Amino acid sequence: MLLKVIASIFLFSFVSPASATTIDAETRVVLKAIADKYKKLGNWTGTFTQETKSVGLGNSTFNEGQLHFVTPNRFRYSLVRPEVSDFISNGKSAWHVRYAEGREKPANVLVIQDLRKTELDRYLVFLRGAKASTPAEEKALLEAYTPKGKSSADELVLELTPKRSAEIAKVSLIFKQKSEAPYRVIVEDVLGTRTSVTVNSFERIKKTDPKLFEPKIPAGSKTETLK
Repeated sequence: MLLKVIASIFLFSFVSPASATTIDAETRVVLKAIADKYKKLGNWTGTFTQETKSVGLGNSTFNEGQLHFVTPNRFRYSLVRPEVSDFISNGKSAWHVRYAEGREKPANVLVIQDLRKTELDRYLVFLRGAKASTPAEEKALLEAYTPKGKSSADELVLELTPKRSAEIAKVSLIFKQKSEAPYRVIVEDVLGTRTSVTVNSFERIKKTDPKLFEPKIPAGSKTETLK
């Protein structure tokens, strides 16, 4: 379940370039405003609250966590309570580590050996934004999504609807006008499950320990590799 939630935030199906559309004027303004915010933000860390609401079950689960991101694609997305897990990328490979009995006990580990084959590095929308400042970037965006931007006095909202996806129906990226960090990302799947990640605090990263983006896997863990 947790892997699906995390993958929902970062991953979408790879799509063919056959169904490009155009970007309307308001959406273009929102894309530029959000891109400027990410450019100023750069490398960053923050705490967050993750809520997953199941329409079928009629209940919600809540988790607290912390994230770290270093451009272009190194990240650590950790749930700390009540669930405990790490989703980590060093820019070349990635690991999803689920701890059933704490971080010192054997865990379940999914290893993604090559980000280029999984397209993972293309879909870090929440951490680094959706780029459309050049014709090539705009083309790539329109190949993958139908974007829709909305701007108000308080918020910028960018809705991204995948052109082709087996699970994800829509992703909404929300910024407060006066903040440089994302305020919230909302992921809705085709079954009606809604996952929202709200950033509670953030700060820019000046220096990072490379070990932060390498997993510490407990002895005896069960490992599955996606090559």
